[in-house]
Amino acid sequence: MKQFVRSPRDVGAVWPSSQWLCDGMMAGIDLQRARYVAELGAGTGVLTRTLLQALPDNARLDAYEIHPSFISVLETIPDPRLEVCMQPAQQLNKSYEVIFSGLPLLAFTPAQRQAVLARVKASLHPGGYFIQFQYTSQIERELSHHFDWQRRRVWLNMPPAWVYQCSFGSPEGK
Repeated sequence: MKQFVRSPRDVGAVWPSSQWLCDGMMAGIDLQRARYVAELGAGTGVLTRTLLQALPDNARLDAYEIHPSFISVLETIPDPRLEVCMQPAQQLNKSYEVIFSGLPLLAFTPAQRQAVLARVKASLHPGGYFIQFQYTSQIERELSHHFDWQRRRVWLNMPPAWVYQCSFGSPEGK
């Protein structure tokens, strides 16, 4: 909560994500087959730890975070599959099968949002997934410019959140 009060434009939540939100973000994604996964805005690592439990031993999870206090927490997670990346989402430069995000996109400027969404799309494997949660549905028009998407509501999270499962293309090139 302290980080949110200090920097509400950069920290997307007053409280860490709930297990219900983590489960809602991972629903329908076959993480046992994933090898390259990213998390944008990893925060204190609640989703990070849940992803590491679900990923196979030969997977890699890159956790992107810009806040030094959160980076310090993430660096205490003892898992060789985790790499903490101290850079903003606009600097994604690898290719991923799944990208999870808790970034507060609506707190970003329109130019920043477009840069993040374009970079995410460029970093996804064809047929890959971008999973984004938000507390309102106001991001939908912008998501539609980049992705096909479906959403689900996670009512048990505090506050309730929308989870967007976004994709484009397919492994077959459709």
